[in-house]
Amino acid sequence: KSGDVRANAEATKLLIWMSKRSREEPPLQIKPNTRSFSTVIDCWARSGVKDAADKAEALLALMEKEGSDARPNTVSFNSVINAHSKSNAMDKAVRAEALLNRMEELYQGGNLDVKPDVWTYQSLLSTWSTSKVYGAPQRCEEILKMMDVKYKAGDADLKPNGHCFTATINAWSKSLEEDKARSVYRILQHMNKLYAEGNEDAKPNVQSYTAALNGCAYPEEGENEAELRQCFDIATLILEELRMSGFGQPTYLTYATFLQVCANCLPDGDERNRVVRRTLDECKRDGQIGDVVLQRLRTRFPALYSELLAEHIQKDSTDELQSKHLPKEWRRNVSGERKTPSSTKRDHNAKIEGKAISKLKVIGRSRGARGFYSKEMASRNASRNTSRNTKRPRRDEAATDSFEGKVIIDLIE
Repeated sequence: KSGDVRANAEATKLLIWMSKRSREEPPLQIKPNTRSFSTVIDCWARSGVKDAADKAEALLALMEKEGSDARPNTVSFNSVINAHSKSNAMDKAVRAEALLNRMEELYQGGNLDVKPDVWTYQSLLSTWSTSKVYGAPQRCEEILKMMDVKYKAGDADLKPNGHCFTATINAWSKSLEEDKARSVYRILQHMNKLYAEGNEDAKPNVQSYTAALNGCAYPEEGENEAELRQCFDIATLILEELRMSGFGQPTYLTYATFLQVCANCLPDGDERNRVVRRTLDECKRDGQIGDVVLQRLRTRFPALYSELLAEHIQKDSTDELQSKHLPKEWRRNVSGERKTPSSTKRDHNAKIEGKAISKLKVIGRSRGARGFYSKEMASRNASRNTSRNTKRPRRDEAATDSFEGKVIIDLIE
């Protein structure tokens, strides 16, 4: 657990050696057990290296061969699914779901140690929400509904919680779905409704609201002025509801996301400048001027950036203004801000099994549909979506059947 990837590799080698020696004559007296395997799997899941999920899944497969001493349990499977959630593989969500199905199969066969729990589903939802494949938000809603049905049928371990709902909101926010601003708002409202009815686990938090704002910040390309205005209005409503909710106050990420909404949804002009000025004032008042807020202001509103922060920008310096150069009162509540990591490029030449390809194609066909938690908008927008689709073909229409030799799947980059 040192965090050193080389230590993970050495621990893996040691496990494999112990496993091999325990089957030879004379057998090794110290055998690897469930705990030792699970510890190393968890270390790989937390490592962040490119092939961590592959290594974790390989160890899980070895555990199943070991017998009773190292039989996988729920924690073992959950760690591997968690490793997939942090992966950039194109088929990661399909592989994670296959592990859940394996758990269900073993549990139904009498192995009570591998019963899926809320952490299993939470990690699976996180994997789908970051998978960047068409149909991911719809699949998240299906999984969320499946949890709810099982919970109401008596499985107390599968009560959907706020993290599960937030992951589903995140899936919509990262998608290329039309009208996703309304979808994320509906899911957020559903969380509020459940919480008001007494479900403490469904309580929204600042992350839930910020994820919903993100769904308004990046509207589908080609949205008209009225649709962009609707995204802005929904984002404004989300921000105001957060302030009045008692679930927490906006953070630097919340403000940075709202600034992105202003940049993408409001036309350049007096209104946008007025909203940005007000937002920056509120951010100062809340002590949430972080580096990401400054970066968003500098790149999307350069004129306002120079005007509003003129006295803090060093004229002869080539260095970018950082929050540490600003009055402490403006940044007093910024906590845990880290440099945003650069996005990892997909490996489009990676091999994917035929079953995974078929699954991804099936999931992708649900694009454009609304799930249980967002279906309220479907009838209202049916005619609008139909007319828009006739004018502007879906980006995946030409790509869904382009699987020849290596995988060519149209992902959201």
